[in-house]
Order: sequence, then structure tokens, then C-alpha cells
Amino acid sequence: MAAWTLSGAFDGGRIRGRAPNGDELDFHQLEVTGHADHLESDYRLLREEFGLTSFRDGAWLERSYPRPGEIDWSYLDRLAAVSRGEVFLTLTHYEWPRWLGAEDVLDGRRAVEAMAEFAARVVERYRGSFAGYIPVVESGYWTAMITHWGRWWPAGETTAPLDWWRVYRVVGPMMIAMARAIRQADPDAEIALSEPWSWDATVGLDDLARPFQTLLGAPDPVAVRETGSDDWGGDPSLLQIVGLNFYNDCGAANGAPLALLLLEARRRFASQRIWLGETGNCHSTHHYSLAGWLEMVDDQIAVANAQGAAIEAVTWSPIVTLGDFDSGLPAPGAWVTWDPADPTRRRRWDPELARLIGSYAQRAAKTPPSGADRPAQKSQPVIPLTPLQPPLPA
Repeated sequence: MAAWTLSGAFDGGRIRGRAPNGDELDFHQLEVTGHADHLESDYRLLREEFGLTSFRDGAWLERSYPRPGEIDWSYLDRLAAVSRGEVFLTLTHYEWPRWLGAEDVLDGRRAVEAMAEFAARVVERYRGSFAGYIPVVESGYWTAMITHWGRWWPAGETTAPLDWWRVYRVVGPMMIAMARAIRQADPDAEIALSEPWSWDATVGLDDLARPFQTLLGAPDPVAVRETGSDDWGGDPSLLQIVGLNFYNDCGAANGAPLALLLLEARRRFASQRIWLGETGNCHSTHHYSLAGWLEMVDDQIAVANAQGAAIEAVTWSPIVTLGDFDSGLPAPGAWVTWDPADPTRRRRWDPELARLIGSYAQRAAKTPPSGADRPAQKSQPVIPLTPLQPPLPA
């Protein structure tokens, strides 16, 4: 039986900037996927056909927070109504309020205040309706897309390239302020972060762990060196769930399979619950089928959990086809697809795939799977828990 719960992510924010070839990109995932229009039927489909009972979805920040001090509750009311306490709500996923200018973001004060206000008002209104909250998804990657790669807004709004630490010095405190607002509005709320745990061969785990450590208020000598301080207000009470995003398995060939990455996360985050915050084969379709990726993840979690990793959940992303970050065209790796030529975004899925996904959901719920499901797991090798040091192969 699987020891973890299978979850699915619908959310995605505004992709606003440039493609690698220089073309302008400006689209919102909740619109391009049709999820905003199909919200209620999407949840029926994934619950009834795929057997899921755990989800992540987005607050549609620019729609829900259209002007300073004003919240449009229409979409969030619908989402709260279908949540059944099963949805973790992402407050921002690569998305700033459209009414903030570049100077508001880079100065920091107005952006931090605005996002803390949004978090507070959402949690106050929906206390108990959602399973928990994610203040910011992939804050480190988001910062890098603005700075290192210069692709996402507000990149291009200044005459010189933006420095990573200049932007993270806004994003980090913003994340903390949002988490504090969540905690004040609902002292019992679960707060999670979802950050890459295998991304780029030049980025070590110390850097990938930074957003978690920022929110926890852990010492960060690099932040002190780069910004003059690491005292931004983080605290262990502000993070209950560490979500590790894993899309790149190339580390397996370099001594860092997923199981070892999970064990290293447990060593670093001994007091937090740990999930695979996102995973999927969207970047590895030439090596793995969708079912093959899920089996690999299941096997690696079995190895890690046998040695104390205690991975509780796996969130597949996306469960409905998203727009590719480089083009806006449909990206691979989803369970449910749509035709870009169809303005209604009618849903398509493979019933056999739905049956397979349902078998994982049943196993997680400890109910017997049907006889045609995956064979019982083979015995797993033991991987010694040796701390990994950066730089680490992604």
C-alpha cells in the first residue's frame, strides 16, 4: 500500500514577459486552460473519474485583487464552495497585482503591504474552507526568471539587468508578511511552500532551500553578505509543510536519485511535514510515460520512507494541460487535455489513465485496488543517508 496521498494541482498564474526567442507572452493559466470556466466540472471530473480528494488551486490574484483595497470575491467564492476542505489555496503563483508598477515591486514596501492585506482578507473570509495556504509558489525560480534570465515582468522595466538579491529582498519579506497575515487570521491554518528541489545542475540545495529557510527564520550568511541582514521576520510557526518540486531526474545518473534528495530534505527539515509539492513528466516525456514517471516516484518514495523520510503526499502538476512557459501553447504531461482550437476547452482524458490514477488514490486511502492495478512493489534497495553538499546535480 502507498503511504502517501495523491494530490493534483490546477493552479498557475500570469505568464507575463518574453519567450526565449523574444516574443511577448502575456496569458493567465486559469484562463488559457479554461479552468476558470470549468471550475465546478473540473472538480467533479477529477473527484469522480480520477478519484482524487486532495488538490491545489490558485486565487487568481489579478482578478480577485483588481484595485488597491478592493477584493472581487466572485471567483474565490466559487472555489471555496467546491473545496470541501480539500484544496490548498495558492495566493500568488508568478503573479503581481496588475495595478502595481515596477517601482512598487522593486521598492518593496507597497508590494509587501498589498500582498499581506490580500492574504489577511482571504483567510478571514474563508477560514476553515481550505485545507491550507501557500503564500508564494516557487519564489526562488520566479525571482530568477525576473533577474538571471530577464524574462518575466518587471524585467525590462529598468535600464540595467535586475540583481537576484534585489528582487528576493522584496519577495522574501513579502512571503513572510503573507504567512504572518495567514497565521493572524487563522491560528490553526496549515501553511506550505512549494519550491524546486531539483532544478539546475549549477544550483545547489542550499540555494534551493533558501525560501523555506527564509520563512522559518533560519540564519542565512549569504543573505547577510548580499543584503546586510537575514533578520526578515521569519519564524518556525510560519511553515508546516515543505513542498519539494521535482521535474528533473537527471541527478539519478550522478549519484542523486530522488530518494536521496528526499532523505536530504528530511535531514534539513526535521520538524516540518514534507510533500512532493509538484511533480510530473512534463519535462521528461522523451524518457518517461506519464504512468512510468508516477511509478518511478512511487518506488523512490518507498526507498526514502523506509529510511525515515516520511513523505506524506505527491502533487501532480498539471492535472489539466497548462500553457507552456516558453510559448503559451499546450504543454505535455497532464492527465486531462484540451484542444487549443476549441474555444470551449472541452476536456479530453484517457479512461485507462484515469483508472490507473484512481488505483493510486485508492492505495493512498488504504482501500483495496482492483485486480488489474499495478503489481505489488518489489523490495527496495537501501540508500545510505549521506548528507549531500552543493553544488548538486539537478
